[in-house]
Amino acid sequence: MSSLQTVSISPKNLLILFDITFNTFHNNLHNTSFSLISYVDYNI
Repeated sequence: MSSLQTVSISPKNLLILFDITFNTFHNNLHNTSFSLISYVDYNI
């Protein structure tokens, strides 16, 4: 439990974490949709 207390969760850290998560999600979404579009274009 003491190890958890050493990690300080500040608003700035949360914002950075959210930003990284959002960017990762956005990139994955973009790559997936791009792949889908390429697949459809190739097979029609």
